[in-house]
Parts: sequence; structure tokens; C-alpha cells
Amino acid sequence: MIHTKPKRLSSFLRVGGFFLLLVLSSSLYGQKVNWNKPFQIGESITYEIKYNWGLIWLNAGTVNFSVNAGEHLGESVFQFDSFGSTYKKYDWVYKVRDTYQALADTSRLKPRRFKRDVIEGRTIYNEQVLFDLEKRKAFNFKTKAKKSLALDTVGLVDDVYDVLSMIYYARCIQWDTYKVGDKVPIRIFLDAEVHTTHITYLGNETIEVEGMGPVDCIVFKPQLIEGTIFPGGGDMTVWVTNDRNKIPVFIQTPIIVGNIKVNLIEAKGLKFP
Repeated sequence: MIHTKPKRLSSFLRVGGFFLLLVLSSSLYGQKVNWNKPFQIGESITYEIKYNWGLIWLNAGTVNFSVNAGEHLGESVFQFDSFGSTYKKYDWVYKVRDTYQALADTSRLKPRRFKRDVIEGRTIYNEQVLFDLEKRKAFNFKTKAKKSLALDTVGLVDDVYDVLSMIYYARCIQWDTYKVGDKVPIRIFLDAEVHTTHITYLGNETIEVEGMGPVDCIVFKPQLIEGTIFPGGGDMTVWVTNDRNKIPVFIQTPIIVGNIKVNLIEAKGLKFP
């Protein structure tokens, strides 16, 4: 079954990694934000991705997110890094090694630079985005197999974040300012476009997390952007710890073919106990 559908391994990983970032994003538009940030340099969080096809669940890969110190044009910035990969036993079927990095200012997490290096089967491509917030422009450059694909200049509006720095901005949200059913607007810079969608806040729920026991969580559903992996709509559900760290512990969602689950398996260097 895996042999005949190798791209599904890529799909689950991109959902678990790249699109994990997307669904946790929120531009808030004047909502209350706790700038005493719930993370610190040295934090490292790892997830395992489980892919479902029919009655079979596969532990197919992992995604890690880390917070590091960086520099951009002489400015000290946060460097957010993420790396996702299939387990080596699946490499002969469909190898995935996706690396993402974002630089953001240390006060309001405004994006400075974003890049991703993607290896998915025989597909290899690279993307870099430079943000000039004063001129309200983003410069997007892509290459594939070391050949130039496109250089786009995209106009920006207020409160636009790349998908990686946005997850950390979202963790600064004061969720207790929302009511159940509230829709939070999102502005994401993705694939040389600014996308506007929303997240629906569902309130709190205590769930059993493998290795952690019962965990009090904030729950929400994002309105997904329809594409090659997701059906459009809001069937994805995300659970985030209802504590000072605000880390996602569990995600479940359908994709075009099958379903995935994203489970927290390790969290190190947290700012709070």
C-alpha cells in the first residue's frame, strides 16, 4: 500500500510540520498579547506524526521546533528552526527532509527573513523570503534543482507573519480574552501570497496525552486553505496547553487521502515548569 502511494508520506509530514505552523497562527488585529513571551532561547519541542490509511496507523516521522539566538543585519533576533523527516525505514519508499528557518525581532516577533529547504522524494527546492516592513514589501525567491524558478515582489499589509514566526506569536495570545465561538482572523505569507482566513476558538478541554496524563488544554479549529493536501474547511482540531508555556500537545486532521495525528513526544528548555 505504501509502495503505490509514496506521496502520502510527504503529505502527512508537511501537514505535521509546515502546516502545523499554519494552523497555530493568528494575527490578532488588536487583541491582547502577552509580550512576556512564553518561550525562551534553548526551547526544543518534538512531535511524532502518525498517518492513517484505512485501518492502519503508521508512526512515519518526526518534526522538531527550536528557539535559538540569531542575527540579521546587525540586529539580535530570534532564530526559529524546524526540521521534519520521515523515519529512515521509509526513505527507500519516499524520503522527506524538510528544513525551515525564520528570523524575527525580539520585541514583537515581526518577520525579518524566512527560508525553507525541501527534499521530498525526487523533488528538491529552496525558498527564501526577505521582509521589508518599512516599505511593506516581501521579496520571495525560489529555486528548484539549483535552477531559478521565480523572484517575486509582494506587497504587504499590517500584521502579516511567515508561517514559522507566527506560531511563536500565537503562543503569546491571551486566550482568556476570547469567548467560545469567536473567530480570530489570520494573515499568513505563504507561497508568495498573503492569505486571510480565521481560527474558531472552542474553549478548554482536559485530554489524556501520551506520557503526560491528563492535560488542561485550549482547543480551536482553523479554517484551512484548500490545496493539494487539505480539503477546504475547518475539520482540523488543535489542543494547546492551558498554562504559561502554551505549547501544542495534540493535533488531528483529515487530509485529501487519509488522516493524521500529531503527538508531542518531547519538550526541553521550557521557560516555565
